[in-house]
Amino acid sequence: MCVRILERVCVVLLLVLCFPQFASSQGVSINNGRVRLTGFGDVDAEKTIEDWADRERVATTGELNLQIELLTEICGLSEGESKKLKLAAMTVSQRRLVTGRKQMRQFIYESGLVPLPPDAAEIQKTFDDVLTPFRAKKGDGFVVIQTRFQQALNERPLWGKVIKSTLSPAQYRKYDDHCRNRNRVFVDASVSQSLAILDAQVFLTAFQQDAIRKSVTAAMLPTITLQRPSSVGQADQNVRPWFGNRDHLKPFLRESQLKRLVKIDEVQKAGGGVGWSN
Repeated sequence: MCVRILERVCVVLLLVLCFPQFASSQGVSINNGRVRLTGFGDVDAEKTIEDWADRERVATTGELNLQIELLTEICGLSEGESKKLKLAAMTVSQRRLVTGRKQMRQFIYESGLVPLPPDAAEIQKTFDDVLTPFRAKKGDGFVVIQTRFQQALNERPLWGKVIKSTLSPAQYRKYDDHCRNRNRVFVDASVSQSLAILDAQVFLTAFQQDAIRKSVTAAMLPTITLQRPSSVGQADQNVRPWFGNRDHLKPFLRESQLKRLVKIDEVQKAGGGVGWSN
């Protein structure tokens, strides 16, 4: 018995020495909406923030430069107009980095990744450009934190004002038309996806699909603006609730199909527990 216990102790020690991650695993827990990070070891807060800022700077300037290239092509911008937009893009990027750094520092302390210094200044709690961290990975003395801003870059007030002041009325109409047509594509994609899900549930006829598509597309027209939806995910925020309202579907479905949806709703409401996938 003693020999077996000794063998097990040796195995554990070997794993710890050869694979240090076994000794201090990285973990995350969420309590009342607050994220807690554990097992990342000694973390340099400043290196963590600067790593995030470097990656965010590349992403932000890259996106804004692509928008400027698009504006130059569809609106026929002059070199001077293009330069004005590039200067504005630098300002937008810098402002986003400033607010992002503050929120990253707040997250690093509140998540327990780094202890809050006793002499730390009061942390700002509210921001107009909200940053949401969603993944963390251990780096070399710092942590690589992935984030997303809740507000898209093209929705930033400064960027919109500069574009409007730079473009002529005719150029702005071209820009407006292009953006609305682009955003309509996201709505169409979301509608197609929701229709496909509904079809898998109740087996729609081609006539039903066409009628539902026309109805939901007409209902979504007021939601298509210059800035939104700028992704399929944003379009889903309006399209899915429309499909979730059974009153919208009643004019197009047979009674047997509606009963099927009721059964599906009952099963989903009875859900819970734990799930898994492979």
